[in-house]
Amino acid sequence: MPSFEMGAMDAEAYPEPASEILKILWVVGTSRNHGQGSLWAKARATAFIALTHYEVVHIFRSIPDFRDVNLEFLFSETDPEVLRAVEGFESRIINHEYMNRRRYVNEQRVSKSNVEKLLDVFPQVVFPTGSKSRVRELPGAALFCLSFAPLDMINRGMLKDLEEVNAKFENALLEIASSLQLSRNILVALITLQSWKSFMQRWMKVQLMLLDAKAHSTVLDRTSKAANNILKIVRRISDECIPSSAENFALAIGALCSALPQSVHTVKSSASKFLLDWLFQYENECRQWSAAISLGLVSSCLHVTDCKQKYENIKALLEVLSISKNTLVKELVELDCFSCQDLLTRVDSECNPQLEKEHKRQK
Repeated sequence: MPSFEMGAMDAEAYPEPASEILKILWVVGTSRNHGQGSLWAKARATAFIALTHYEVVHIFRSIPDFRDVNLEFLFSETDPEVLRAVEGFESRIINHEYMNRRRYVNEQRVSKSNVEKLLDVFPQVVFPTGSKSRVRELPGAALFCLSFAPLDMINRGMLKDLEEVNAKFENALLEIASSLQLSRNILVALITLQSWKSFMQRWMKVQLMLLDAKAHSTVLDRTSKAANNILKIVRRISDECIPSSAENFALAIGALCSALPQSVHTVKSSASKFLLDWLFQYENECRQWSAAISLGLVSSCLHVTDCKQKYENIKALLEVLSISKNTLVKELVELDCFSCQDLLTRVDSECNPQLEKEHKRQK
């Protein structure tokens, strides 16, 4: 056996002879000669013990389709003595595969890190700081990339800085809402709703950083104040906008609520009441159908104890479904009803007796 160990050590220096030896050892180890009995089994076991001393990369290089033929051999071998010798050989193969896989994962993580760095730089290239010139041209990209958060503002944390940032986000909101066309398409509206969520998350993040820098308060208080500020801005400009822009404002309100934690239930309740008002505006299709698509999402985001508002939302959806003659509105209300089907059953124990009684009467 020492001669095999020495041969394995020289495999790197003499690759061609080593390759021939490896092929011979593999042929001996995998060949079955039943006429030789135990003597041949011992020779086969010795061949596998010798193979164990070689580097796995040399074995892969010398034996064509090694993984396939090795697997086929393992499934078909029955000799106990050979299998005991094969155990050490296969353990070496498995260890090599494991180590090789670890290195591959590490390489992938490095490349992923580079991609993340590229994604950090990409928004700065598409929308340079302070530039709004491409928002109308690329409204969808603006939802994902556009942000206004200079570090010096965050460090100062002054009230005028907060107002300045809100003004910039408000202008961007107007630009995007007037440029992003939904074309009465439900699928486009659902995708746009998720895109607005990214925009609202960035706006919330900037607000929280500025509020954190300027005042000492709890996280819940800061989150509620930031969300309430944004909701007030969206509601104010949505009342003055053209009908086609109203669609995006309703989606923006739904996206804002979906980006908030459940504890910020007052803002979600206010948003629900605002959307309910739009839902009953039968003469204004743009407001009605976009409010319908957002109301179902907001209802799902309401706090578990806010069963009265959930009940009012579902009742309103059912009323519009039974009255409306607009096919698009009816389809979206049906979608909302499907998403809200278990809202009341989840909070039956929390609802007051009067609501439970009215709920049963409606059934």
